[in-house]
Amino acid sequence: MTTSRKFRLGKRFLTHAGTALLCLCLATGGAIAAIPPQGPPPGVVVARSPDPAKIHVASPSIIRSSDGNLLISHDWSGRSGALTSVYRSADAGKTWERLADVPKVMWATLFEHDNALYLIGTSAGIGDAVIRRSTNGGHHWTTAADGHSGVIARKNYHCGPVPVLVAKGRIWRAFEHREDPDEPRGFTAYVFSAPLGCDLLEATNWTRSDGVKWEPDWLQVRTREWIEGNVVASPDGEILNILRTNTHPKEGGPLEMEDAPPGLKRYEVVAAMHVSDDGRHLRFDPHRDFRSMPGAQSKFTIRHDKKSGRYFAVVSKITAPEIKSYDWALSPHHQRNVLKLISSPDLKTWTENYTLLSYRKGDAVTKANPIGFQYADWIIDGDDMLVAVRTAWTGAPNYHDSNYITFHRITDFRGKKPEDSPPDLAAP
Repeated sequence: MTTSRKFRLGKRFLTHAGTALLCLCLATGGAIAAIPPQGPPPGVVVARSPDPAKIHVASPSIIRSSDGNLLISHDWSGRSGALTSVYRSADAGKTWERLADVPKVMWATLFEHDNALYLIGTSAGIGDAVIRRSTNGGHHWTTAADGHSGVIARKNYHCGPVPVLVAKGRIWRAFEHREDPDEPRGFTAYVFSAPLGCDLLEATNWTRSDGVKWEPDWLQVRTREWIEGNVVASPDGEILNILRTNTHPKEGGPLEMEDAPPGLKRYEVVAAMHVSDDGRHLRFDPHRDFRSMPGAQSKFTIRHDKKSGRYFAVVSKITAPEIKSYDWALSPHHQRNVLKLISSPDLKTWTENYTLLSYRKGDAVTKANPIGFQYADWIIDGDDMLVAVRTAWTGAPNYHDSNYITFHRITDFRGKKPEDSPPDLAAP
């Protein structure tokens, strides 16, 4: 890996320029995709892959630390081992400096608590649940070696850079666990929590809730998968764990959703689990707790805005949801080329407020498409929203295997309307 560096606003990065001249043939009907755009991706580049064919950047998390600096973390995939890098901006996101490379942690959430920085995630793609601490602004981090130094739980845990919630005198965070090796995506959902004021590196201070696993007959889906849960407090103060779901139809089953709660749309279904105040119990009713939410097929971050009283999320919206085939490769769940800001008063009814990024917005795209905006994490900064995005741009092998982490600012985000959205990036 390279040493610390700065990426400046407006600087151009041409990655695999020859690749940009290729026309990609879509799997759907052999249609020819638009030529990928030239030049750098939208936003400010925080990090980019040195070799997009082999090394991918993923899992951004963003905070503003108590010293006023912005911090972004992300991990590297497509390589051996787990590694997370941490970056700092002292000029409101115009430039970014790489502070540290932290081995053996990925899918991590960056947060600050009691004058220390933390990364909480897993030790590998499917590994231990771990937490790491920095007491010098992110330059150096503890090593999670055992239950006294940051290993919260051993083996087969999964997560994403999902929110850390402080509520009811506790710190809350979601994980999933693979309990059946013959069902690699059949995760059981859990919530971990610890009391405020404790040593967060001590495993015995963390409580793991009951687990909930997707039952075979729910929604007739191909893969019983719910992952990357968001722990959030509902308007009445109840702790919920809201997870993205994979609702691609089972082979031979109904393409339209049948026997589902009213109003649910294929590819826009989240699962809302109820967490007890002591963190020990997790409850889910499939007849009431599957909910509609745009962008539910991909990872999202939900947070509450005290000023407006609304919940916000930045999601990868599926804009061409028509299902024409059971073929996994042709499924709309691959679409991550439209990034939208949505909001809700109650975590049940969502409004699409604004399109932050889009490329070929109305097209049905597949994994062959090299453009993607996904895994957005965000914070509120006064009247603005600051967003870190996992971005696949020209030179990426496909939309999923991203080659950039980019930073974006949505000014006056509470007042944004759909007509305020910037033009599609594929527009002439």
